[in-house]
Order: sequence, then C-alpha cells, then structure tokens
Amino acid sequence: MPSSLFNQPNDKNLANLVKQINVNKFNFWTLYQISRSAIRFGYWRYLALPLLEQIQTSCESIETELWISSLIYICKAQPLAFSIEEFASSESNLQFASLNLKFLVSTEKNQPFSFCVGYVNCLESTFRGIRSILTTLKVINLLNSEKHQAVIQSLGQFCNPIIEARQHWVNLCSKSFDADTQTLLQMGLMIRMCLMIEQYLSILNDPVVGTKLSEISMEDLGENTQKNFKPSAQTQGFFELLCWARNKLSSTNSVDLDPIKGLKTLMDILQRLVDFPLGLPRFFFQRVQITHFRLSISPQPSEGQGVFKISSMDLLPIVIEGTIESNNKKIIESVSVVLTIRRNNLVILYSFFYLFVKR
Repeated sequence: MPSSLFNQPNDKNLANLVKQINVNKFNFWTLYQISRSAIRFGYWRYLALPLLEQIQTSCESIETELWISSLIYICKAQPLAFSIEEFASSESNLQFASLNLKFLVSTEKNQPFSFCVGYVNCLESTFRGIRSILTTLKVINLLNSEKHQAVIQSLGQFCNPIIEARQHWVNLCSKSFDADTQTLLQMGLMIRMCLMIEQYLSILNDPVVGTKLSEISMEDLGENTQKNFKPSAQTQGFFELLCWARNKLSSTNSVDLDPIKGLKTLMDILQRLVDFPLGLPRFFFQRVQITHFRLSISPQPSEGQGVFKISSMDLLPIVIEGTIESNNKKIIESVSVVLTIRRNNLVILYSFFYLFVKR
C-alpha cells in the first residue's frame, strides 16, 4: 500500500480509508498486513484498530488471538486527547497488552516476543511519566499562588517517573543487539526525549544547578546513523521535532525562569511530541536476526532457589560456560555476564543474570 495513504493526518480521511478497505472485502491476512503497516506508520486508533477488531473474531489459535488482542490494546493506547484521563487509559491498555505478550513469551517457538514486552513496558512507563507532569500542573492550577512554591520545590521528585522511563529504554536498547538500525535509532530518540524532559524539570527545580539543555546532543545521533542508512519519514520527522523541542526549551531557559510558565511551555511541547504519529518499529513485528545464548554456571544452585550458595571456603572464580547461536553476520566482540554477590552468615549467595553483548 502506498505510504501516502498513511500520511493523512486527518482522522476523517483514515475512517474513509477503512470504509474503502472494507468495500474491497480483503482476506484476513491482507487486513493484517494493512493493519501492521498502519501501526508502523503511527495510525493506530482510526486505521489499524477497526481492521484488527475484524480479524480478532476469526483467529484459529490461542496464540494468534493473543497476538491480535495485544495489538488491539496497543492501538487503543494511542491517546485521543492530551489529558490525565487519556494517559491513565493508555497505561491500562498497555498493561493488558503486556500481559498477553508475556504469555506468548512463555510459549514462543520461532517468533520471540520478549522485545515486544519490553517495548510495550517502555511505552507505558513513558506515558506514566508524562501523566505525572500533567498531574503536577493540574495541582498547581488548583492551588492559590501562595502554595505554588511548595509544589515547585518538589519538582525534583516528579522527575522520577521520567527517569524510570529513560532507564527502561536504555535497558531495552542495550539488550536489543539484534535489532535493525531503524529500531535502534527510534529507541535512541525516545531515550533523548526522556532525558530532555528530565533535565528541563531539574532546571525548573533549580535553574543554577540544572544541566543546560544544549548539552543534550541530537545531531550526533542523526549524523552517525544517516551515514549507513536512510531513516524512515516518521523517524526523521520525530528526530527533527525533538531538535526543535530542545531548542525551544533552551531558548526559555534562564536563571529567572518562572517555573509555572516553564511547565506550561513543557506541556505544549509534550503535546506536539505525543501527537506525532511515531509507529512501532520493524523489530516489534519481524526479527530477521536472532541470537541465542545458552549458559551453564557452576557450582549449580540448590533446587527451587533463585540464588546460588557456596561456602566461604570454596575457591572463586565461579565457572561460566556457554554457546552462542546466531544468524547475525555482525561479529560479537565481547559478552559480559554480571553477577551480584553478597555474604549471608557462613555462605556466599550470588545471583545473575545481566548479559551485555557488544557487536
């Protein structure tokens, strides 16, 4: 389907497109392909959702039904308005999608769903962070001017949900070493968006100590990736929007900045960012390259326990062996396994896994 069909920002045009598709009476596989493209182009609610709901009633397996149901919940998570209620509803829908995907993770065979779970959780945490800022502004508007300062002094605490969202994106990105460059770029932009919000809130909390927004580099991300491939129109558009948002916030940054006006400016910019039709990345639907790690650790843990016990008299290091199976042509330069060790009475308890792969 031509990409121009998906570049219609008018919801009425998308609704008319759904009617045209229904008139053609496509089979369910074709409807799924159109829905998938719509989700990747960011048009979840008015184009992908009604088509997926048609497919859901005709799924022949529980796995297919759960996958389609997950996509439906994700489509419903696209906010209809920039409001606290809409973001709360979006979080709820993403939680339902995550539950379905987690079940698919436990039954996965050829198609891994772990990245899908991680991506949905990252979206949910990002929406939660934005909702917390909206809630803060609403509280300030309800208070008289004398009480504003008390809330403003607590702005640092409201950075926490955004910090958590950024950490979720960083963690997912570090584990997605098989992802295509387009997917990695998109996650990199989400990390920088969260960082920009986080640092602007810290500036509102303390203009003297806060980090300069100009230090958040966007251009290097775009330059480094564009040398090797051409970003999609959506990714390029979101990249340019983030650069504009950073410059806009930087221009309002000053020592005598009014925190109330600063929050309202941030809200206007966040609304622009949320309204942008950035879709799910390719890696969400298709993992062309897959790498499996099988590790064996000794001494072995006691049965039914989540930690490994060794006596303090035993010798370290702990032995870890394993195999790597991959169809990814990129060479794996290093694999790092991080273990957490603590002493409990006469034994040493250790648990792992944090696996870091460098290609």
